[in-house]
Amino acid sequence: MTAAVAIRVTEGIVLAADGQTSMLGHGARGMELSNCYTGACKVLPLREQRPLAALCWGAGSIGGITFPTLLQAAAEGLDPDATPQHAADHVVRSCNSQLADPHLPDHNAKPSFGVLVAGYGEENLAPATWLIRGEQGRMLPSQRLDERLFWAGDGCEAIVRLVLGNGSSTNTALERAGLDDTSRERCLRQLKDHGLQRLVHPEMPIADAANLARFLIQTCIDYARFAPSAATVAGPVRLACIQRSGLTIKA
Repeated sequence: MTAAVAIRVTEGIVLAADGQTSMLGHGARGMELSNCYTGACKVLPLREQRPLAALCWGAGSIGGITFPTLLQAAAEGLDPDATPQHAADHVVRSCNSQLADPHLPDHNAKPSFGVLVAGYGEENLAPATWLIRGEQGRMLPSQRLDERLFWAGDGCEAIVRLVLGNGSSTNTALERAGLDDTSRERCLRQLKDHGLQRLVHPEMPIADAANLARFLIQTCIDYARFAPSAATVAGPVRLACIQRSGLTIKA
């Protein structure tokens, strides 16, 4: 599981994630949680000159290759003048090329994964973010992301409840209450309209954006700790603060 957050303000972008990676193994009851480590690197610099960084979530590896390894290899061939869009497209091409290697083990049957590329290009006055989704061991074409506050990963239940005002089980509860698809959609829209907490203002100082990102990830970690399931969101919070003046990684 992962809790990953991106916050985009006028001064820059903050990327944040937890540090836990969980390993599955074959047990008496099928696939079971076998190991958990807290040194996972889900926030990675791609380039410091005209700063670019990446945020990862979902499957930690494909075919035995971890995402940090894939992204670091992609970053080595990145054009120094690449914009965030060009960098995202390069990551897709580079990673798909590596993943097409016939000598790799079979792709792990894990959930979908994602990568967010964020930063500045040569002529960018404002920061930009590009989203890459992956399925079945391949990365799909990148898409521009315009949200001020973005979260991803199956460990973000606390953020969903805090920001949207309802949880992941709300739709199921409405269905069990007898509401049809149209009624459930209308109820969920009303809940979002009236429960949404707009935590990010475009002119928020980036230091406050970093504090908010850390708070959200730490809240997910604390929620997972006390929730009645394995605490697979944990470890230190890792941050990247991206501004035109430079890139800072904080643990």
